[in-house]
Formats: sequence, structure tokens, C-alpha cells
Amino acid sequence: MRQTIESAPRNQETIILEDDASGTFDVARWSIEAGEWISENGEPSKIKPTHWSPLLHNPYLQRPATSSHAGRARRRFAASSITTALVAAALTGLYFRAEVATWVMRDAGQQETLAVGAIGKQLAEQETRLVSQDPPKTDLFGQIDHGAQTRTQKALRPEILATEAPETRSAIEQMRSPAANSAQSLEQEREKTTALALEVATAQHDRAASMEQQRQALQEERARGAVLASELAAARREIEANAALLTKARDDAAQFKRAAERATAELQKERGSAELLSHELTMARQAKAALLTKQRDDAAQFKQTAETAAAELQKERDGAATLSRELAAARREIEENAALLTKVRDDATQFKKTAETATSDLQKERDGAATLSRELAAARREIEENAALLTKVRDDATQFKKTAETATSDLQKERDGAATLSHELAAVRREIEENAAQLTKARDDAAQLKKTAETAAAELQKERDGAATLSRELAVARRDIEQNAALLAKVRDDATQFKKTAEAATSDLQNERDGAATLSHELAAARREIEANAALLTKAREDAAQFRKTAETAAADLQKERDGAESLSRELAAARREIEALLAKQTAERTTEEQQKARDGAEVLSRELAMAHREIEANAALLDKARDDSTKFRQTAETATAELQEERDGAKVLSHELAMARREIEANAALLTKARDDAAQFKRTAEGTTAELQKKNGSAESLSRELAAARREIEANATLLTKARDDAVKFRQTAERTTAELEQERDKNKVLSRKLTIAQRAIEAHAAVAPAANSRITQATQTVEAAAPAQPAAAGAQGNPEAARLMARASALVAQGNIGAARIVLERAVETGSAQASFMLAETYDPAILSTWGTFGTRGEAAKAREHYAKAFAGGIEEAKNRLNALSQ
Repeated sequence: MRQTIESAPRNQETIILEDDASGTFDVARWSIEAGEWISENGEPSKIKPTHWSPLLHNPYLQRPATSSHAGRARRRFAASSITTALVAAALTGLYFRAEVATWVMRDAGQQETLAVGAIGKQLAEQETRLVSQDPPKTDLFGQIDHGAQTRTQKALRPEILATEAPETRSAIEQMRSPAANSAQSLEQEREKTTALALEVATAQHDRAASMEQQRQALQEERARGAVLASELAAARREIEANAALLTKARDDAAQFKRAAERATAELQKERGSAELLSHELTMARQAKAALLTKQRDDAAQFKQTAETAAAELQKERDGAATLSRELAAARREIEENAALLTKVRDDATQFKKTAETATSDLQKERDGAATLSRELAAARREIEENAALLTKVRDDATQFKKTAETATSDLQKERDGAATLSHELAAVRREIEENAAQLTKARDDAAQLKKTAETAAAELQKERDGAATLSRELAVARRDIEQNAALLAKVRDDATQFKKTAEAATSDLQNERDGAATLSHELAAARREIEANAALLTKAREDAAQFRKTAETAAADLQKERDGAESLSRELAAARREIEALLAKQTAERTTEEQQKARDGAEVLSRELAMAHREIEANAALLDKARDDSTKFRQTAETATAELQEERDGAKVLSHELAMARREIEANAALLTKARDDAAQFKRTAEGTTAELQKKNGSAESLSRELAAARREIEANATLLTKARDDAVKFRQTAERTTAELEQERDKNKVLSRKLTIAQRAIEAHAAVAPAANSRITQATQTVEAAAPAQPAAAGAQGNPEAARLMARASALVAQGNIGAARIVLERAVETGSAQASFMLAETYDPAILSTWGTFGTRGEAAKAREHYAKAFAGGIEEAKNRLNALSQ
């Protein structure tokens, strides 16, 4: 009974819920815990119930189903009921037709029987399908069928036949029209069956002919497959040979890579050596500047010492002259006293008697004369001692003058030798820098060549990998063709596409061949560069041998200078010992003011000799350092020679490896050409096979897989070719970048060469200052010799350190190409009165010199150049006259 949902039981009883709005229902129970309706699957009910009805204990109703299932069940139940009624009616009509055959036309009865049978058969089949679609309704259908059978048995009974005859007659009348329609449909079906039989016979005939054609095509395809298998076997052997060659090429490339790494390490080492040489050059410049500064300071101090010594000697001479005058006065007084004594003796003889009376007075006079005589004797001894001391002082001064002259000449020789050695070292360093630049250039070229070879080897490796991939894919394609040779149908469009792709692959292979030819040309160019580098290395070795000879000569000269310095040191030590002995003697004997002055002069001379000794020790230290530098320089030269030899050997090995790589590339090019020809032949064979197999009507799945594999192969080859092109582009970019770096390195070497030239000029300027200092030392020595307090005459000719510094700065600016700033700096140097600065400033305005320097954007001014050349010539620079004549022309 259907009731509203408000009256539904809520005691865990299962009921049927209905929703009038949507026409759905559900089987559920009320859950007290959840407070809602729960379906039999444990999920909350999805409908909004408006009514409910109790659930009967029926197997069909107890099935959990939704409203759609219930609707379908009701429709199937109705259809089954109708079908059962029709079957029962048909069976009843069939039996009745057999009993009342006398009054029913036989033909009509037969037609009705056939129609009813067909209809019954169709209905039975429909019933069977309905039952199979919904197995849970089997019991219900069984009950309906059982009722129908019961009614049929009742109809077949004879005693009931008479009573049911009218009903049966009416049923037959009702079913006559469907039976007629069924007979007509049966006739049409028979016609269709006859036509279908004819079509089947024709199809069987065509199928037999097609099978024969397929058999023949299969035999032909098998023959072609055998030929293709032999060709693929040959291709596999060639690919294996290529794989062996690729393996060998990989080993060679690995060895070449190791050689390139070693060459890179040597290049790094050479750059470190170049940096060390640059650092040594900087240190040498600093040491030279410090030495010049110290020489100037020592010259000034020596000049002051010489002036002080000259003043002390002048005082000593004045004291000696005063002592001489006093001694002369004493002698005159003694002579006067002697004359008086003689006169007194005469007077005593004459006035003997008078003397007796004045005996006591005379005795006193005699005692006084005796005392005076002793005093005069003591004065004479003291004067003699002073004369001997003065004579010894003069001898010591003469000896000191000689020693100072000798020390000065030795110092001058030492300085000249140091200047010569400095020039030689600068020349040697320049040669080393040139050799280092050549070595750097050679190593850069070798590195570039190695990179080129490595890139070529990498491209070759990629080509070989592509060939190996192609061989593997060809093997896969062969197996697919052998296994699926009979199943090639839907290939017309794919074959067209494959042809286009193959043509594209052929074009790519042609491009790759052109790339290989380009690589061959590049390798030939690289070999020419290696030969040029070998020539440069040979020249560098000869320069290194010459440099070794120069270094040995410099070492011999340094040894001689050191021996001279040691001899000078010994002489100065002996002089110092003599002076110390003289000072000790003077300290013991002198007590007068003149002796104190002489002692002070000796101390001054001692300090000067100590300073000279320290200067000699400093020169000896410089000579030791120069000797160590020469030794280190010799070792560096030997190392550079060894590295040059290694570089030459490496270049030879690299040349050999490049020749091998070129031969290998040529062989690989031949193999690639052969592989391309084989691929073209395979393409033609595949196209022929595809054209023949297009006639078959078998399955096309195997052919589709084969074509997909071939397409993947072609795509892989296209990818490899694209990668090869990209690698070629990268190689070209790398080569261009390396060429640019090489050009930059050459420009840096040119700039460094200009800087070295400018530094050499600065060193020559410093060297021009050093002779001035030596002239001051010589002049001071002459001052000591002459013992005159006059100032040196050549003091005005002293060099100006500020001008030298400004000229060095200007030289650096010229090396950098900054001519405008160099002119400003040189103008400041000209204001100090430097003729060399005027000459350099004139060069910055000289158009010919600017053209030689390679400057751009800076105009020359011949008028200003002539003006400054004239100033330089007036200052004593003879080269300025030649420049003036050149400008006048």
C-alpha cells in the first residue's frame, strides 16, 4: 500500500521509497545514527522520497535496484507476457489447423503454419534473448511459460476442442493477415537468399582467383625478401666494419684528447713562465730605479763629506801655518837670546871684575838662561814631532787621495758594468719576451688546431654513431620485412611520404658530404699552420741558443765584476785598517787643538771610508743578486729551450695525428659514400617491393610498423644530420672565436712590444741620470784631492728625476695610443728644462713618427715638431737635427 513519507516506519525496517517529482524509487531503511535514509549498499539515499510502500517478500522485489532498473523490469515483464501469449496462440492455432483441415484450405493452412512457425521461432528467439539479457527474471518467465503450457495441453484435449473452436477460429481470422504478410516476407527472403547464394558463389570464385594471385605474389615476395636479406647481410657486414673503424677512431680521438690536454697544460705552464718573466722585468725596473735613487743619495752625501773633509783640511793647514809662524818667532827669539849670551860673555870677559861683584846676579841670570834653554830644547823637540806628524798626515792624505781615486774609478767601472749588465739583461728579457710571445702564438695556433681536430673527431664520431644506429635500424627493418613480408597492403600514401623523406635524407647526406669536403680543406689549412708553427719553433730554438750564449757571456762578465768588487773591497778594508791605525796613533800623541782638529779630520775620513765600504758592499750585494738573476735566467732559458723542444715534438706528433685523422676522415667519407649508395639502392628496392606489395589485399599492420620504423630511422638520421650541422656551425664559431682571440693576443704582443720599447727609453733616461751622479762623485774626489772648498762645476748638469718620471709616464701613454695625454705630460717635462722631453714632445707632433706608430685620429703639426726639435738640438740631442732636415724636405 502506498503512503506518504511522513508515515514511514523509522525502526530499521527496509521499505520502498518513491519520488513523484522524478519518478524514481529506492529500497532503503532509516538510520537513527545518521539521521537519514540509508540504501542497501550502505550509502545515503540519493532521492528525495515523497511516498513509501512496504517491501514484499518476493525474490524479484528483493533485488536492490534503482528506478530505471524497475522500469526496465516492468517493460521486460510486459514484453515477456505478450510473447508468451502469442506463442500459446500460435501453438493453439497450429494444433487446431491439424484437426480441422477439412474445412480450412490446405494451402492457406500451410502458409499459416509456416508463418506461425516462423513467427513462433522469432518470438522464441526474442524470448530467449530477453531471458538472457535479464537472468534474474527466469523464475517469473518460467511461471508464465508453465501457465502457457498448461493452457496448450487443455486446448489439445478433444473434449475441449469443440468448446474452444469458435475462439480458435476467431484467433485464426485475426492471425491470417499477419500470416499472409509473413508469407510475402518469406518469399522476399527466399529471393534475397538466392541472390546472396549467387553472390557467395561469385565471391568464392573471386576469392580462389585472388588466393592464386596472392600465392604467386607471395612466392615473388619471398624471392625478393631473400635477395633483400642477402643485401642486408652485406650491409650489416659493412656496418660492422664501420663500427670497427669507429672504435678505432674513438681510441685515436681519446689519445688525441689526452695529447691536447697535455699541450694545454704546457701552454698554461708557458703562460706562467711569461708572467714570471714579466714580474722579473718589473722587479728589475724597480731595482734599477732604487739603485739610481741610492746612487744619487750616496753622491750627495759623498759630496757633503768631501766638502767637510776639504774644510777640515783647510783648517789643518791653517793650524800648521800658525804653528810654523810661532816656531819661526821662537827661533828668532832663541837667536836673539844667543846673541845676547855672546855679548854677555864678551862683557863678562871685559868686565871680569865687575862680574865678580855681580856674581850672584849673574848666577841667577845663568839659571834663567839654562831654564830658557831647556824650554827651547823642549820646544824644538815638540816642533820636530809636529813636523813629523804633519809629514805623516800629508803622506796619509796623499795615500787616501790615491785610494779615493782608485775607489772612485772602481766605483765608476762598477757602475758602468752594472749599467752594461742592466742593458744586456734588458735585451735578454726582451728576447725572452719575444720568444715567449712566439711560443704563446705557436701554442695558441697548436691549441686552435687541436680544437679543430677535436671538433672534426667529434663530428666523425657522431657520423659513426649515426651509421651504427642506421645499421641497427636496418637490422630491425630486415627482421620486420622477413616476418611480415606477406602483410603489406595500405602503403600507397606511406610509400609516397617515404619517398619524399628519402629524397630529403639524400639531400642531407649530400650536404654532409659537402661538410666533409669542407672539413678536409680546413684540416689541410690546419696542417699548413702546423708547418708554419714548426718553422717558428725552429727559429725560436735558434734564438734560444743565441740567448744561451749571451747569458753565458753575461755570466762571465758578472764573474769579472764580482772579482773586481772583491778586490776593491779588500783594498778598502786595508785602507780602513791604515786609517784606524793612524787614528789610534793620533789619539795617543795629539794633545793640542791642532791635533784635535787633525783627529776630527781623520774621523771624517773614516766615516767617508765606512760609507764607501757600505756602498761597495751594496754594490757587491747587487752583483750577487745580478749573478743569481743571471743563474735563474740561464735556468729559465734552458727550461724554455726544453719546452720549445717539447713543443716541436708535440707539433710533430700533432701533425702526424692530423695526417692520420685526415686519412681516417677520407676513409670514412668513402664509407659514408658507399653507405649512401647502399641506402639509395635499399630505397629503390623498398620502393619496388612496396609497389609490388600494393597489389595484395592482406593485413597492413606489419607494413605500417615497418614504415614507422623506417620513418623513425629517417627522423633519427635527420636528427643526426641536424646535430652535425649544428656542430659544424659551432666549429666555425669556435674557429672564428679562436682566430679573434689569436688576433687579440697578437695585438697585446704588439702593445707589449711598444711598452717594452718605451720602458727601454725610460731606462736609458735613467741611465743618463746615473753618469751625472758618477760625475758628481768624480768631482767630489777631485775636490778632496785639491782640498779646496769649491763647489762642483757641473752641478747644473745634474739630471732631473721629475723629468725622468714624467717622460716614463708619457712613454706609457704613447704605448697605450693616448697621444693627447702624452703631449700634456711631456709639456710639463719640458718646463723642467729637459732636452730629451723636448725631443719626445716633437715626436708626438711629427707626422712621420705618428704614421710609424700607427696612430689614428691624431693629426701631426710639422711647425710645432720643428720648434721642439730645435729646442732638443739646442739641448745637445744630435738626432733632432736629422729630424729637422727630414721635416724640411
